[in-house]
Amino acid sequence: MSLTLDQALKPVYTMNNPNSSVILLKDKLKLIQNRITCEGDGQIQLKWKPSPSISFRMECDISHFKHGEWPLGPAKLESTENRTLRFEVFVIEINSERKDNHISTEILGDIAYPRTIPEKPIECSEVKFHLVNFISYPGSVIVDSSIRTGRLFLFCNDFEVKIDRNNNADKLYKTLKKIGGYAITHTGSLKHKSGTLEFEDVKNQLDALYYFFAFLSGRWCGPVLSVGLSTDGIEIWKTWDVITEEWYAILDDLDADGNKVERPVSGAGDRLRLTPRVSGWTWTTGVEVSELMDAFVGFMKKWDDKTLREPLRTAISLYIESNQASGGTESAIVLSQSALELLASLHADEHLKGRPCKNRFDDIGADKRIRWLLEDLAIPVDIPSDAKEIKNYCDIKLRDQEYKDGPKAIAFLRNGIIHPSRKHTRRLHDTEDKIKLQALSLGIWYVEMILLRLFDYKGHYANRLWRFRDNSFRGGMGFLQQVPWGTSLLDSECDNCPILDKNK
Repeated sequence: MSLTLDQALKPVYTMNNPNSSVILLKDKLKLIQNRITCEGDGQIQLKWKPSPSISFRMECDISHFKHGEWPLGPAKLESTENRTLRFEVFVIEINSERKDNHISTEILGDIAYPRTIPEKPIECSEVKFHLVNFISYPGSVIVDSSIRTGRLFLFCNDFEVKIDRNNNADKLYKTLKKIGGYAITHTGSLKHKSGTLEFEDVKNQLDALYYFFAFLSGRWCGPVLSVGLSTDGIEIWKTWDVITEEWYAILDDLDADGNKVERPVSGAGDRLRLTPRVSGWTWTTGVEVSELMDAFVGFMKKWDDKTLREPLRTAISLYIESNQASGGTESAIVLSQSALELLASLHADEHLKGRPCKNRFDDIGADKRIRWLLEDLAIPVDIPSDAKEIKNYCDIKLRDQEYKDGPKAIAFLRNGIIHPSRKHTRRLHDTEDKIKLQALSLGIWYVEMILLRLFDYKGHYANRLWRFRDNSFRGGMGFLQQVPWGTSLLDSECDNCPILDKNK
């Protein structure tokens, strides 16, 4: 099944099945490679599997080409109707067959740089975009082709964001949990109070939403297929932004006939990454949409500080990859500690300037830096009783250590992973998988709490450590808890600061 871009612009974008391709353009296409050109009917489409990519196919007659002139490899593709649509492509395959009295040829390839906006894009009044594998939430009422809940409003800096859940999202979620892959589950709209949107402002806002929505979902699910519209709904610009802007790496090779051709070493990696599944724990389960709004306001305050934007991107990226257990549980533990150390350094740079403890911060161990950060933000460092296996593990393995808390447990296991001596390897081999999983969950929980604290969030969250409680899911929503602080974030207190104590 394929869906046209016109369908994608409707308030409710319907997909009967996940992984359905999306037809972005049907037009007369011209392929150009050096002095070789050919034209024909074609289409450009978004394909989700095996990973999101934008490809093209076109039919044309190349019977007049000399043998060996087949346009394989790097080429240029343009629309004959709209000359602003020009792309760098890589032709992968050429198939020919005789139809009636001529040979019909189908050319297939990938678009390496799908830039579809004008060189100097003009203002628009609204931007519509789509969300892939986004979270499910109650939301307010939506009335269109159906009546349902699932609308989310976000306001900040005179920008208004509206997210609508598609009317068949429940069916899509159910299928995605079984087979994985991708589906557009929500449509979004971005407007500004002034009525006009500069393209640079749009890029910044969509980039912010990409990281904020990832933090809400615990997976990559940012805005894709964005379209700028005028006040009367006419398309001004559009972006096909589900793949990277990076070029293919090219390698010389020989085809089956021994002719020299160029092939890509690697395909287009994801600049805008998307996670091909919807399962996994999220801190937003059961959280009211008004609380999501509060988190958004706090997030944007940090995002708008340009000195914090890049560290925030990195911290959320590490959080997502550890939450997705990229590289397995052990690698994810390393990623979660990296996020914690980054956030500790960021907090120290902001709150310890000119103070005597700042000079010693970089000299103390990772667990001490993380412990200082958690204590400074009023986040408990003791291992919760719910994670009893890792608590017992620390009582035994760290019995001679001064600290037997969460930061020490995470650093202890992480050091065993990245310093693969014989002793450390044996330590990891002897550690039960459940203990590693609890350490990972504890590290991710710390990252969630720190980010929410930095966003000055005071609402509820779904505590992932609740999963380790005996019979924890036998009814109720006991995992929905209040954040463990009740005050706004203040400057760090240096009284009795453990960083200054050289004996610790």
